Amino acid sequence: MKKVFFVIVTVILLSGATYLTDKNFFKTYSGPSPAPTHKVTKKSPVKEAAPKTDTPKKQLPDTLSYIVLVNKTHKLSSDYVPPDLRTPKVRFESYAAPNVRKMRSNAADAVEQLFADAKDDRITLLGVSCYRPYSYQEEVYSAKVEKDGKSEADKYVAEPGSSEHQTGLAMDLLSTEYTSLDDGFAKTKAYEWLKQNCAKYGFIIRYPKEKVSVTKYDFEPWHIRYVGTTAAQDIMSKGITLEEYLGITD
Repeated sequence: MKKVFFVIVTVILLSGATYLTDKNFFKTYSGPSPAPTHKVTKKSPVKEAAPKTDTPKKQLPDTLSYIVLVNKTHKLSSDYVPPDLRTPKVRFESYAAPNVRKMRSNAADAVEQLFADAKDDRITLLGVSCYRPYSYQEEVYSAKVEKDGKSEADKYVAEPGSSEHQTGLAMDLLSTEYTSLDDGFAKTKAYEWLKQNCAKYGFIIRYPKEKVSVTKYDFEPWHIRYVGTTAAQDIMSKGITLEEYLGITD
């Protein structure tokens, strides 16, 4: 009897223990733990610094350079005189003043060849005006202003210091076909020949008709300027001005 009672008590105690254990289990266990999640923090995109867009200042060619820029904005000093002037051995117009027939040595060499080759093509060119000192340009400009007024003078005549003639690299020229220093020269065979050939000798038509807004001078078909063959061929082939070639159009 005691054994039966002991067995019954033992069974009851074991059942209670199991019940309590299972109860705690369901109280504390709520299924498999979810996988840990990592919070992703969105970072603001890093703004790259904008590249510098400052255009480097363009350097003006040296005064003695064959591509020196002389115009209404970029002027020569009153005491500038080219160091290697000589009179080219070419034919000049009868009214050309003796004191304005010189050019810098390399330009003189080139213009001599240009005149000679034009002659071979039955075109006789005539020199009119080359180097002009600052003081001479003062006289020319003042006379034009007095005659036609400043507005008209500024279309064709450079103020002292802003004339290419002071560089010793420019020449005004005509031909036996046409001897007036005006737009009529543009209708001559001589001018057509110059347009097609002057670059071979290092010269350009300095003030083209379609570039008045750039050069600030009216069309001058008679005015050629020595810049050297490399620059001349580039300028003439592209139909641009010396200002545009240098990238200095202010």
